[in-house]
Amino acid sequence: MDYFDAMIAEMLDKTQIVGAILPGFYGKIKEAIETSYKGKPIISLSEFHQYCNSMLEEPINEEQCKYLTSYLKQIGIILWNQKNPEVVYINKKWIIRNIYKVLEELSVKKGEFDLQHVIQSIEGIHKEKDAADLIQIMLDFTMIFQHPYCNKYIAPLYLPTIPDELINMFVDKNARAYRRIKYSGFIHKHIILSFFHKYSKLIWGNTEVNKSSYYYWKDAIIIKDPATSEIVMIQFHLGGNDGNASIDITKLNIYVPTSFADDIVKYLHEINTGYETEEMVTGNGTNYVPLSVIYENEEKENYTFLYNNKYYKLGDFKQYLKKTNQMKKIFISYSKQDLTIVNRFTDHLAALRQDGKIAHWYCSELLAGSEWDAEIKRHFDEADIICFMISHNFMRTQYIHEHEIARAFERKNENSNLKIIPIILDFCRWTTEKNNLGNFTALPYTAKPVADFQNENMAWYIIEECLRLIIDQDIKDTDQSLYTNAGLPMDIRKIYERMTDGSVDKNSK
Repeated sequence: MDYFDAMIAEMLDKTQIVGAILPGFYGKIKEAIETSYKGKPIISLSEFHQYCNSMLEEPINEEQCKYLTSYLKQIGIILWNQKNPEVVYINKKWIIRNIYKVLEELSVKKGEFDLQHVIQSIEGIHKEKDAADLIQIMLDFTMIFQHPYCNKYIAPLYLPTIPDELINMFVDKNARAYRRIKYSGFIHKHIILSFFHKYSKLIWGNTEVNKSSYYYWKDAIIIKDPATSEIVMIQFHLGGNDGNASIDITKLNIYVPTSFADDIVKYLHEINTGYETEEMVTGNGTNYVPLSVIYENEEKENYTFLYNNKYYKLGDFKQYLKKTNQMKKIFISYSKQDLTIVNRFTDHLAALRQDGKIAHWYCSELLAGSEWDAEIKRHFDEADIICFMISHNFMRTQYIHEHEIARAFERKNENSNLKIIPIILDFCRWTTEKNNLGNFTALPYTAKPVADFQNENMAWYIIEECLRLIIDQDIKDTDQSLYTNAGLPMDIRKIYERMTDGSVDKNSK
């Protein structure tokens, strides 16, 4: 019972005492309720008004009665809620004692109960009315919420600790949190209860096959926005003896708009007002960094920064940056047989990252017949630019055609802003009838591969500067005028002029 008293006190602790100077009759009513009240435990505001006047020589009016009621609530003598202002729970001990009776066996019932359970559990004469009022105060104080699919009520703190088997089949255990709300200490129980109560009508569940198939458990809830079909899982990590509590907000269908998840984050900030929290994000799915730290380093243009004794790349957090108009993610698709030359290409990308043009690059190292793991697929699907490193080794790798090239064309159809850049490493036939990379502007030059340059670094310099221009000017990946674009450095344009007379070829004199 002390537990319920403490929980209610925690909820009431958010309010402030009305005024420092109190009328003299406040103390008289307070003492009478505490020492001699023997009436009904739950009465109407009108009945409470009559009770107060019966104790006073000079009667008070309705407005004075409401101020008195608010004061008594705030110091914990009675229970009263503005959501249901016409009901006064005058016998707080009776309320707490009977709430305990209602909830004490709910762990066995998986946190579910109905009106009949309350009637059978509580004491008193007017059980049906008192039971309905008791349910109402439990709803008002967000201790319970109404089941979204039937005439039952759910007590979140008494739900099973392990998710339903259907949830385990549906939820990707490797899904990364879209946001994390990190506490310096512990999560107050009323935060969890308030969240369940707020979003109870949006709980995702199977209403056709089995009404007991619900997607929530003691420390988590899965909800679905009917407007956008966005599905979000919210997990409450209670922490240990040293605190370290957090709330994870994870989007389970990440390719739909993020407005719903953002609204959830906003609501969590609202109900955590007054508590010390930080909003955190992850770039790798493992380590989380406060958004404030990311914004600070973005403002200072620190593309590599230190947090908690670990170095991070600002580009890994591109989707959270305020200035995202130019910083791009690059995915490099290649044959493993060409790894040595691909490494030389990535060496030349360092200048673009140093200038904040690209967030990072990610190289695929798949062998024929191997499967994309979730991390490689995520990087591929998040890339703004996909560079295909074309050679005879690349063209003979069927897996690259069936998966990487095919998926790139799918993404291009979904998002025209995706850039597909063929980079020709050596002479080979690289145009095809299906998913033809020849539709895109190739680098370093359409008819000249890297291998044909007398100085290979010249080829990488051209490619790096062309990528820079594509990013800066958002040039289409099919624009053949790229080679003559006035935005290219003068020395690059002169190199292109020298190409026409063969003076940069390996066989040139």
